[in-house]
Amino acid sequence: MISLPSSMLAVLELFAPLFSRPTFRKGILLMAGHLLCRKDRTITNFLRLLGLQEERRYSKFHDVIRKAKWSAFQASKILLLAIDRQWLCGPQIRIAIDTTLERRRGPKIHGLGMHRDAVRSTRTTKVFSPGHNWLVVCVLIQFPGTKQVWSLPFLSILLRPMKRLASSKNLQDLKGSRRHKKVTTYARQVVCLLRRWLGPNREIVLVADSAFCCKTICRACIRQQVLFCSHFRLNASLYDFPPKRKGGKGRPRVVGQRLPNLGCIAADPLTKWRLCSMSWYGGGTKELEVCTGTCLWYHNSCGRPIHIQWTLTRDPGGEGEVTPLLCTGLNATAAEIIEHYVGRWSIETTFQELRAQLGFESTRTWADQGIERMAPAIIASFSLTCLIAAKSQKDRSVDIEPISTAWYQKRDVTFSDILSHVRLLILNENIIPQAWKQDDMGESLLQQVLSRMIL
Repeated sequence: MISLPSSMLAVLELFAPLFSRPTFRKGILLMAGHLLCRKDRTITNFLRLLGLQEERRYSKFHDVIRKAKWSAFQASKILLLAIDRQWLCGPQIRIAIDTTLERRRGPKIHGLGMHRDAVRSTRTTKVFSPGHNWLVVCVLIQFPGTKQVWSLPFLSILLRPMKRLASSKNLQDLKGSRRHKKVTTYARQVVCLLRRWLGPNREIVLVADSAFCCKTICRACIRQQVLFCSHFRLNASLYDFPPKRKGGKGRPRVVGQRLPNLGCIAADPLTKWRLCSMSWYGGGTKELEVCTGTCLWYHNSCGRPIHIQWTLTRDPGGEGEVTPLLCTGLNATAAEIIEHYVGRWSIETTFQELRAQLGFESTRTWADQGIERMAPAIIASFSLTCLIAAKSQKDRSVDIEPISTAWYQKRDVTFSDILSHVRLLILNENIIPQAWKQDDMGESLLQQVLSRMIL
């Protein structure tokens, strides 16, 4: 049986109360096989790497994903609190939310639909691909040894399509018993869930792109005292604050006069822009011209107006496109709003690493419950890998060095370095002690061979 390093066991034992003892033992073995795997993320590939290819009761490992009773939402809460204790010491926590497509095909796969493929689409052409659309919620942190912000996912929700595929033969899809919910409805529920998990006194900042910029999410964030930042529209209907009522009959006004659109404000030569320096992509700084203001975002078909702060940014000299941003906090500065939104891009890097390093989109699970568990487990393994590496750094007092080559010099640690470090921890626990007992092979040579095998 494979032995696991103490840092890995210390992180995974946080989830032990969710499982029975036999299920937990199988689960940590599958996680070790997943981190060591270089091929498709299937249970059989995990068992081969663990030396269990002769295990005749292999179906019990499949049952961990498709039949065992454990709560994915409770696991998400434990993972969020573990990330919070490890890296976030201040009162503020930044959360990024976005969707990603898992391309899959098959008539018996539950929840398939035709979704817009953001990677293959352009501004002029939309490409749709069959698969699962996942809503992913991440924590923004600063990993030691890096300048960039990292997004650590802790919650994934399957967004079921409004219309199933015509070729679908899945029984649950054919019944159509579940009511369809929009992605904005799920995002509103996530806001309430975060406030419940983190407590009433925690300062939460939620960052999203333009797909989540709607009045429903804004109202939920204001109600839960969550600061919401997102990409805004240049043609949004904005109004001034209502004047003070001087008496009289009738319903009081809810808004003041209609304000010019942000596109008109950006094109107006009389608009006053000020130069501001702020943190930018890649860990550096950049100077931008900024224009900001407060107003009401309102439409007569969408309930009461929303107090917002809008921000326009452009390159100095008026070159390039104008970027509009929205924030529900009226006291936030323009630099803080822009820095919050810039940190959102790290979630796209996380999606790319999930596909390149952790085999996202390579699963073959067919069971309905297995589909709703396998992909979220792979997404959460990104955060678990970082937690295991941080625990190892703390226990051994050794920093993780970036792996460079003659043609690619790296100064900062990337996720591939973190994953290689964790793989070496597992291999050192199992291969190196036996190798020293069998022959007098040097440690340095053995370490070099193992490093070349897993990179």
